[in-house]
Amino acid sequence: MCFRRSDFSQSFPCRSVRASLALAVLLAFAPPAFGDGGAVDDADLADSLTATVEAPPPSTDGSADADKDEAEIRARLQEWSDAFAKKDVAAACDLFSADVVAEIQDGPTADHAAVCSKIGELLGKDDVELTYTPQIDEVLPMGDYALIRLTWSLRIDRNGDVTTSSERGFDLFRKEADGKWRIVRYLAYTIE
Repeated sequence: MCFRRSDFSQSFPCRSVRASLALAVLLAFAPPAFGDGGAVDDADLADSLTATVEAPPPSTDGSADADKDEAEIRARLQEWSDAFAKKDVAAACDLFSADVVAEIQDGPTADHAAVCSKIGELLGKDDVELTYTPQIDEVLPMGDYALIRLTWSLRIDRNGDVTTSSERGFDLFRKEADGKWRIVRYLAYTIE
């Protein structure tokens, strides 16, 4: 057994899930150019996928390391929610890696500066009380990376006029040199 889903009593073989995940992450979140500075060609893609698929299996079998990583990631998401509610822009931005790439439905691709600028803009409004709450559906730790599937619920209270919205998303976390888990890639879309 490699991956365990908390919401189903189903397990998936390591190799097929790792290959699918590697392909999805590579195609959805890879920078537009590889090491030679040119466009991605079939050889670059094949080399990258081969290296990823042939890597030793990460710790995703429910081991103590995977459980510890999942707990740390869940704590980081709760810290972010708390910072957001307190309008602490610096603490909220700390969840995102310096090289984050954000893909948001109907929006431009955003880097760290753009993500933090948007957070600062939202949290800078004095006439609004904001609450962002995560519902974590799945955490798949894979060594120094982890894929999270979740739903964010936003509650906006503007002088008693309350609106809510929800966004589904996938966050790719990386454990960084300082030992903190940070989002390096994310994809978010609104639930209608």
